[in-house]
Amino acid sequence: MTRWMRFGLLLALFSSPLTLTGCWDRMEINDMAIAVASALDLEEDGKLRMSVQIPLVGQMGGMGGGGGGGGGEKNFIVDSETGNTIREINAKQQLKLPRRLFFSHRRVLLVSEDVAKERGIREFFDVIARVPENRLNANLVIVKGKAYKLLTMKPKMEKFSGEGIREIVESEAVMGTTMKDVAQMLNQYGADPIIPYLALVENNKKAKIETADFKMLGYAIFHDDKMVGVLKDDPTEGIRWLREQFQPYGKTFDFKGGKVSLNIYKGKANVTPVLEQDHIRFDVKVQAVAYMLESTAPVDFIDPTEVRSVEAKLAEEIRESLKKSVSSIQEYKSDVSQLGLLVARTYPRKWQMEFLSRWHEELARTKFTYDVQVKISRIGLTSENIGKRERR
Repeated sequence: MTRWMRFGLLLALFSSPLTLTGCWDRMEINDMAIAVASALDLEEDGKLRMSVQIPLVGQMGGMGGGGGGGGGEKNFIVDSETGNTIREINAKQQLKLPRRLFFSHRRVLLVSEDVAKERGIREFFDVIARVPENRLNANLVIVKGKAYKLLTMKPKMEKFSGEGIREIVESEAVMGTTMKDVAQMLNQYGADPIIPYLALVENNKKAKIETADFKMLGYAIFHDDKMVGVLKDDPTEGIRWLREQFQPYGKTFDFKGGKVSLNIYKGKANVTPVLEQDHIRFDVKVQAVAYMLESTAPVDFIDPTEVRSVEAKLAEEIRESLKKSVSSIQEYKSDVSQLGLLVARTYPRKWQMEFLSRWHEELARTKFTYDVQVKISRIGLTSENIGKRERR
């Protein structure tokens, strides 16, 4: 190795540390107050109240899953403050806390019904978009009553309520909505937000620690950024089909003197806008595949005729849920099924020239046709249905 080669090697070795980055901006975990959930409420003077749920890691014991419930002290705190804007409230909260508030692990944002109806939700997305620490995949939930109360309660099966609520709204049975989903709906015409609507349904005040259960009451629907109503039961089933975003769900209905329960596990929907002379028509075609879970009807389903009767009945049930969904959409002038987007994509020029500025009024007089096809893939019987036997 020549002298110049040795010199070059030494120069590279001594200069390489200059290119390495250091942890100059690190923050130790014991200097953080990690918020896992937040709640927004409206005060009587018109100000916002923001509450944050912060786990106390030192009191949580083992870090395994579950473990909510019964006795012992709460393993979290809830800090609450009022103000005119979210950043103003955060600044006030920070002055009271010995650790820096950290929102990168927030998975749930609860908004009270009063806030959603009176102030709307659009203003909250300004701070979320400006501060990278906020997670866009956090779940947005509308709460009946005061939202902060859900944070102060301890759930029975999770370590803190924020996690319990997240598990509910991310389950397969729920049409969950993230902050990103709502932001996209608010920033495009032809779509309005639909957000899970929860309530506190149990409060055990006799226990040492107040425990709580949460229940889905339906879905809050919006006109632009303000809540205008709540959808429950059948209309929410129809929304699944109209949005062309099928999720498996169960259905129970009356059938020949008994009840039949089915699981609709496969489905496909096509919603096609058709431009007519004086209005828009939507042709809705649904294909559903289900299997039988339970039957109390005195019917022998080995008979293909009876199976076809169940298929016809389920098709009628789906058709009725679609009609109820459309009725709710038109009543509240809330396009939670994103039908306007279908029109914009199919007839872009007509949308810009005619429908964009008055879509909600046009939606109220839109016509719909329904074509529902149902197939029962299996009835699950291993023997004759004993429900049909005559009593001796």
